[in-house]
Amino acid sequence: MSETAVVARANPNDPFAISPNGSFLVHTPSGIIQSERIYESTFDIRDVRSSKQVATIKLPVQAKTGFQFRDVEFCDHGRYLLAVGPVITIYPGQDPASTAGDLITAASEDFVKILDMKYNSLHADISLSTAEHSFPPEALARYKQINPEWHLRKEWHGEVRFAACAANAPIAAIVINFGNEMSTVKILNLDTGAETQEFGGILGQTNVVGLAVSPQGSSLALFGEGNAPGAHDLNDHRITTVDLQSKKIIRAVGVKSSTNFASVSIAYAGESTIAVELVDREYLGYSPSDPPQLQYRSHYHASVHFFDVQTGSESQVISDPSVDDFSLKGISADGRIMLAYAGKSRICKSCNDGSGEQEVTDARFTLWNRETGQPIGRSPELKVVHHTCPWFRWLTWGSCVASDETPTLKLSQDGHAVVASWVSGGEPIQVYSLPMQ
Repeated sequence: MSETAVVARANPNDPFAISPNGSFLVHTPSGIIQSERIYESTFDIRDVRSSKQVATIKLPVQAKTGFQFRDVEFCDHGRYLLAVGPVITIYPGQDPASTAGDLITAASEDFVKILDMKYNSLHADISLSTAEHSFPPEALARYKQINPEWHLRKEWHGEVRFAACAANAPIAAIVINFGNEMSTVKILNLDTGAETQEFGGILGQTNVVGLAVSPQGSSLALFGEGNAPGAHDLNDHRITTVDLQSKKIIRAVGVKSSTNFASVSIAYAGESTIAVELVDREYLGYSPSDPPQLQYRSHYHASVHFFDVQTGSESQVISDPSVDDFSLKGISADGRIMLAYAGKSRICKSCNDGSGEQEVTDARFTLWNRETGQPIGRSPELKVVHHTCPWFRWLTWGSCVASDETPTLKLSQDGHAVVASWVSGGEPIQVYSLPMQ
């Protein structure tokens, strides 16, 4: 790593994105303005080397209404910034003397905002109003098999669960989740700022947990449960690739993984290869010396598997047995450089009344040459933030135990910069500039 730049900001838990060449960073610090009681949505653009603000894009808002974004991503050679999130309406608290911190917020329909980064302006505004969602008969029949008691309607309420776009084309995809394991996919043309023709029922899937769009925008990949209707094998998953021009499925590949999380890392390694993180679970068995809560433990081994888009055949596997936690965090647009988190941890048997606590002892990221499968770089030790109960676990919807927080990592599209940010806030963003390969 040639150097490290620090980009400070007030709310590091907000979404962020690094430009394709790693030269500037965009994040969305949002907050309630106390005097006016509105929710302001701002895109703060900062130069990585100087950390200075170079531009600000503010979205037009109405009184007491604004937007809160879940994710922002650069698209089409950095021409556009894709931002997805719900409309937020603010209601005053019951106490007449209440401050902005006492206000009540409620989310409604999701929107897609497309920003033109040349002119630093809003390019398109796509409403994903629930009134526009209707499911084809094939998808409804599938989910009626899963739950015969579920009353079918023409329209469903939902929210954007995943969004992704092409690095080198004006194409984006979003997965809308409607609950009860029902989801659908929409494709957006960023130039026109409109949704392309519906895919129909071919993409009705159970529990979609990953989405990726190829760099040139020719295909997309979904990672989800591969079960037949009514079956619930948590290890049975499926990678589905779809041709975006013909709107037909290219290949559906069944894979086994112990993953049972809200999202899974999946990415394109160039135009013809898909990378996905798969997890194997190893039961560690019974140890009489352990506290009762730790006597039945399991360990997870993650590895990154590469599949050919057209044939579905597995071409490569990259893993790191020297670390306890190995996970895919991104691949450069040309498919040459892979970013992975590589951490070491241990169980603290004396913590949390003997129930055990996962302590991170070493947190780093590693860079890999995807073509050779060999590591090419290793970061200095990353900061780990220790949180105690209850506020951090309430924030992440987990159980009330202490936790070590490692940073969220993103790789620039050219593979020459890595960004680290801590979801709970209070830490500045770290941008690691890498030597040209």
